[in-house]
Amino acid sequence: MHRILLLTTSLLLAAPNVFAQPAEEKVDVETSRKAIQIGKQAIAKFEAKAYDEAYDLFSQADQLVHSPTFTLYMARCRREAGKLKEALELYEQVAQETLPDSAPDPWKAAQSTAKSEAEVVSRELPRIRISVRAGELSVAQLDGAPVDASAPIAANPGAYTLILRSKDGETKRREITLEPGREVVIEVDFGAPQGPGPVPGPAPATLPPPKLVPVPSPSLTEATPIYWPGGLALGLGGAGLVVGTVLGSIATSRASTFQRDQCDENDRCYAESEREAIDILQLAHGSTGALVAGGVLSAVGVVLLIVPPTDDNTVEVEAGLSGVTLRGHF
Repeated sequence: MHRILLLTTSLLLAAPNVFAQPAEEKVDVETSRKAIQIGKQAIAKFEAKAYDEAYDLFSQADQLVHSPTFTLYMARCRREAGKLKEALELYEQVAQETLPDSAPDPWKAAQSTAKSEAEVVSRELPRIRISVRAGELSVAQLDGAPVDASAPIAANPGAYTLILRSKDGETKRREITLEPGREVVIEVDFGAPQGPGPVPGPAPATLPPPKLVPVPSPSLTEATPIYWPGGLALGLGGAGLVVGTVLGSIATSRASTFQRDQCDENDRCYAESEREAIDILQLAHGSTGALVAGGVLSAVGVVLLIVPPTDDNTVEVEAGLSGVTLRGHF
């Protein structure tokens, strides 16, 4: 759309009615010709995206012969240069200008276009909204210039320093970055109200950087937990319980058979069955020993898994005919 309007304006600049003035505002021909020449130069700069130079030329031409078309392009130069706040002010200047009934058609077209483009720029313009949660705000400055914090603050896109000062003299400083079409909300808490009496105004307060507490890396000599003794004890304990259960089952079964077949009704056993009785007794003792050892080892294994020893402790496992012995220093 800008391209079409640019070409339209270029044609209009060559037409005398672009600079046609109301009867009470006639200008001489030489001044009009000079304004046309400067306007053509401004159009060339605008097409070359030299927006600041184009703005200066459009401004010069408008000072020679005022035309809403020149002011419209001054607004476009500011918009393309990222100066949205100044662009909106120029758009509104054209839109609110009172045109006489005798105004030429290009003036009326420029005013109508300015109203439409002003709505777009108003949506693009970033704003800052200040919310005071505690205390009372007295002074607000944006890059050193005073601003009204009671309403959203419009500003061009970019980085700014915002200074907020309470009536008690407490000062807050914020670094903010504004982007097109975005609103930044700044919440400030000046703390509890101060008591009576003069309160000196402190220097602008900045939040101190967080203190980084170094975390020591693990030492190579640091003791590390060892889980294998607990696992070994638990495994041996489980095996002992299984062996004890099996031996007990065998002893019980053989004893039942022995009592039925080898003894009389008074539980007196025959002499030839003495060897069988000894075997059953040994199985019973073996079952008891295996169950006791398995229970102890299982308990020790559970404890060692919950509270494992470290590599600087000593663990010894001894296996013998009478069982397994686990010794350790924890």
